[in-house]
Amino acid sequence: AYKDEPCIAMAEIINEDMLVIKRDKIKYEPYHTQFWERFREFTAKKSIDVSKLVQDNVEDFFEYASSKGLEIKNNVEENIIYSAEEEHINQLISILLDNAVKYSIEKGDICISLEKNPKGFNLKVSNPCEKVEKDLNVLFDRFYRGDEARTQKNGGYGIGLSLARAIVENYNGTIRAEYENGIITFTVDM
Repeated sequence: AYKDEPCIAMAEIINEDMLVIKRDKIKYEPYHTQFWERFREFTAKKSIDVSKLVQDNVEDFFEYASSKGLEIKNNVEENIIYSAEEEHINQLISILLDNAVKYSIEKGDICISLEKNPKGFNLKVSNPCEKVEKDLNVLFDRFYRGDEARTQKNGGYGIGLSLARAIVENYNGTIRAEYENGIITFTVDM
């Protein structure tokens, strides 16, 4: 067997599923379920150091945050090991930090914390922001973008938090958003 066959097959699955998205945005749930079922065939979970991934991402986002007058404060418990595909967890952390930097009020603090829980880990990313929707679940809807003026200024296509939710749900975890006193907090339990 050719060594790149899984990669080629995965590319074909992604291309096929992306056509489903473009043709019919309403077919999210079947797309979501089918995609992850098929994706699992090509990925192997392994033990990864989530603490190190968080620290690496904080370092990667330091300059971007600083350029916007923001400081990233972290409280990361050491040596949290979790069985997952490293790229998935890395992408999840990156999406949450990118979102925090993009939508933070200038001169604020972004706080990220990671702690062990009985199931695996609890990750929280908080940042100061303008008032958001009352129903925060819409933030996780694919292609959702808040106020047009704000989203045009910050960029994005409205798929980051939707992808974060898909990653978390793939590992039977939960993700939620809470807004209180000008601070939005995204919490992941996996």
